[in-house]
Amino acid sequence: MNRYYIYGINSVKEAVLSGKRQIFKIVSSKDKNDRVNEIIEIARTKKIFLDSADNKTLDRLANNGNHQGIVAEVSPLKRYDILEALKEEKGIKNKKWLAIDSITDANNVGSLIRSALCLGFTSLILGKNRTINITPAVEKISSGAIERIKIIEVVNLNQTIIELKEKGFWIYGSAKDGKSIIKENFSFPLLLVIGSEDKGLHQKTKEHCDEIIAIPQIKDFDSLNAAVSGAILMYEIYKRDLELQL
Repeated sequence: MNRYYIYGINSVKEAVLSGKRQIFKIVSSKDKNDRVNEIIEIARTKKIFLDSADNKTLDRLANNGNHQGIVAEVSPLKRYDILEALKEEKGIKNKKWLAIDSITDANNVGSLIRSALCLGFTSLILGKNRTINITPAVEKISSGAIERIKIIEVVNLNQTIIELKEKGFWIYGSAKDGKSIIKENFSFPLLLVIGSEDKGLHQKTKEHCDEIIAIPQIKDFDSLNAAVSGAILMYEIYKRDLELQL
């Protein structure tokens, strides 16, 4: 897929501002609001081709997603390999990376990306054969956060974990039977691995982790989805990182 449409105000705005990929054109609603007009003005300064269309056309280009009156035809975001991502980090002492394993819901993946960026995670590892691809829906849910995080697609997540351990990373996996995060003193640099809601982490992946962690919850009701669980875990890690820097 050499080009495709992303949609939504934040997604398109961040794509325009980041300059990390080619934007072939922007198509906006004929009835523009102030937020859409702001993007159009920025796009003009970057000499991006602009067009307008009715909402029926925008619905089609966005595959009936919530486009908020604007779509953009873009090239895919760059995919990194481990060595490229590490090189761009310029030192990994306190780095925080996220890995997503076997999550196939676009809402969960997009929300995890958004939380990861907000909480200082700089790279995202996706198990290529076991996790949803980065789709326009994922990009919309991430609210543009995906433009600011490095995406690493790997065929073998377990081998990648081994490679990162050799580079000095501590690996933390999320599972219901894990150690309470209240009692965990996180070590850095680290990789947090989030598994699917129904099956969790694969057993082999769990075996490669340095520690399995869990969020303490009331015993008779377990309703946290992967995105919420991941956000809580990332916050606790972020908080620990801040404490170490004081």
